[in-house]
Amino acid sequence: MRRTIASMSILAIVTLVLAGCTGETDPDATDAAGSAEQAQAAKETSESLQADAGADAADQAVAQDLQVLGTRQTADAGIALEVDLNSVSVSGEVMTVLFTARNMGTERWQIAGFFDDGLLTAPLDADGTRATVSDLTAGSSTDGVAVIDTTNALMHRAAYDTAGTCACNVDLSNHFVGAGQSIVLTTAFAAPPKDVETVTVQIPGAGSFDAVPVTR
Repeated sequence: MRRTIASMSILAIVTLVLAGCTGETDPDATDAAGSAEQAQAAKETSESLQADAGADAADQAVAQDLQVLGTRQTADAGIALEVDLNSVSVSGEVMTVLFTARNMGTERWQIAGFFDDGLLTAPLDADGTRATVSDLTAGSSTDGVAVIDTTNALMHRAAYDTAGTCACNVDLSNHFVGAGQSIVLTTAFAAPPKDVETVTVQIPGAGSFDAVPVTR
């Protein structure tokens, strides 16, 4: 069954809290205009992903002029990929990670479970307790992205509502990126305290991006 990305109240968002780690790099922060542009890019990406679904869906390509805070080379099933971290922004009580996945190979790439946490159920409380029954499909979302608040040694997992809907890109088993094309993806989290200026972002397959500035 096809699921959509729900609009959730802040009270519905929960995070899994774990011990964190530290980072070292120091990218430049964006200004308010850049943050607004990336929020719009995230909205357009979500709409694009939900407009086409199914095994025969067209390649998903999103052309955006976004800043790049860091780039990692990786691969999936022999297809060379690049992952750019574009921003970590906070609006109210929600933190959003925006990143770009680029197909550097010569074949069409099925995103599928590359950015998924591999678990079939969603965390439903602050202790990370998972439901015993869920309609989540393994390998279909960006819920594997995590943010580490190195100031307070806390890890934030992707936000879910109590119905098990992820505040991230979903249904990625049905989406493809053509050779030489890229797509912008997002994952939302509960925001860290206001005194947190940098975080570490972990993206499956791409590793850690350290000391990433938080734009507020």
